Amino acid sequence: MATMQHSTSRKPDEWPQWLRRFEQFQLTSGLSEEKSQAKQISTLLYCLGEEAESVLASTSITSEERQKYETVVAKLNGYFKVCKNVIFERARFNRRNQLPEESAEEYITTLYSLVENCEYGDLTSQMIRDRLVVGIHDTVLSEHLQMDATLTLDKAMQMVHQREAVQQQQQVFLNQTTKPQLSVDHVKGRKFKSLHTKGITLNRDKQTQKHKCIRCGNKPHLHSIFPARDSVCHKCKKKGHYSLSKHVHEMTSDSQ
Repeated sequence: MATMQHSTSRKPDEWPQWLRRFEQFQLTSGLSEEKSQAKQISTLLYCLGEEAESVLASTSITSEERQKYETVVAKLNGYFKVCKNVIFERARFNRRNQLPEESAEEYITTLYSLVENCEYGDLTSQMIRDRLVVGIHDTVLSEHLQMDATLTLDKAMQMVHQREAVQQQQQVFLNQTTKPQLSVDHVKGRKFKSLHTKGITLNRDKQTQKHKCIRCGNKPHLHSIFPARDSVCHKCKKKGHYSLSKHVHEMTSDSQ
């Protein structure tokens, strides 16, 4: 019950909603079936907060009236009604548009909450309908609803919900069918990079080959430590080199 405590002096516009929640609490807890009016009144004032007794006393309630739960609630209703600025509440309601990331259900719920403090009476449903029609961010649907002379609140809410459901389904379908594609530039860039890398590798191999001994295939070295100096080539049967390649054979043949 501590979580239901209400600030009686600072938030009078929240009183109607708070009272409905308290009445739901009465039903679920069995308090509404309690025969003792005093217990129901005490529970109401306790949940209402520390200032509840002072607020109730300011309504000029008599000792006899204070014994009846319905009379206490009526006195509190009158107190909060005087504290409420109806003009401000109506302005807040009539300026409320659907937010970019707000669902239709959330927007409609907010309108119902705001209209409670506007005291439109029998016009409440019509005011919610009109605010819903002009406040939704779907301009196409808004224009369509405005052209319906027989539009009711229930019909407007149904169409808004259906429209939102269709848009969500379309978005899911687009996400499933759309596949990422590589751009031509991206493919060309990868191809160029591959060729460029291969060119570097080939050049590097050529440079490496230039700095190898043509007789033994090892790194450059002095002739005095030439490992193939006393070896016989198995291919040409000549002395002084290994069997490396045709090019080596021709060079050794020319030199000898």
